[in-house]
Amino acid sequence: MDKYSVIGKLYSAYINAPEDYIPEELNKADDELMEKMTAAINAEKQLDFDNVITDYTHLIEKRGFIAGFKMAMKFMEEMKD
Repeated sequence: MDKYSVIGKLYSAYINAPEDYIPEELNKADDELMEKMTAAINAEKQLDFDNVITDYTHLIEKRGFIAGFKMAMKFMEEMKD
């Protein structure tokens, strides 16, 4: 069993219902940044960049989710003492 399998399942639940977890102002900032990136990329290359950017942002978001979860668990453990 992968040591991150439980966190991976939690991440899947999170990613499939982000409106339950992500503040609206972050969604708005995300949309604005995506518009800026799209405007900055040549139309002929947008599809190529879209795929790479999507893969990269997914990796970064998952990494942040796992790190945040680990931090929360560490804080909870410290609070027990």
